[in-house]
Amino acid sequence: MRGQQVYPGHPDAYAHFAQFEDAFRTESDRGVAVLSMCVIEELLNERISNIVGTHSPEMVKVLAPPGRWSVLADAATMLGLLSPAERDDLKVLIKIRNWFAHKAMESLAFDHADVIDHLSRLKIYERFQVNGPAPINPRERFLNGVAAIYLIICMRDGVPPFEQQSDLHMSAT
Repeated sequence: MRGQQVYPGHPDAYAHFAQFEDAFRTESDRGVAVLSMCVIEELLNERISNIVGTHSPEMVKVLAPPGRWSVLADAATMLGLLSPAERDDLKVLIKIRNWFAHKAMESLAFDHADVIDHLSRLKIYERFQVNGPAPINPRERFLNGVAAIYLIICMRDGVPPFEQQSDLHMSAT
């Protein structure tokens, strides 16, 4: 998945959604929320390092400090990896991930009312229409949101830094 170059209209672009779902199929809801977002964190750290340069690790730590998701999302937007609307979607996913990660003693699942409420705030399905309407299953909706953010970041590989991005709009035809 990570080695492929993807871009709007790429014939394999939507395979990423299925790969995300398959990769996390056997995980618990908590595992899906935390581990799938680790993939995003790793990709953003890699992209930010590529933009800033490997000879400036101090700047990478400022733009992508470990465990500081909000800073990472804002840095990704500043560097042109996400549009402001895509950053907002990422922050919804971060909030859900944090609930699962930091409420370890609670029985939390994707069908919890607070999680469903936050998932309803994702706007990414207005821009990415993958074979019809948005998924109804909250777990699938979360995973597809994470996969869409992943795909967007991959599509923006090599964009000039500090250039504000417009939202990507795609549909399967």
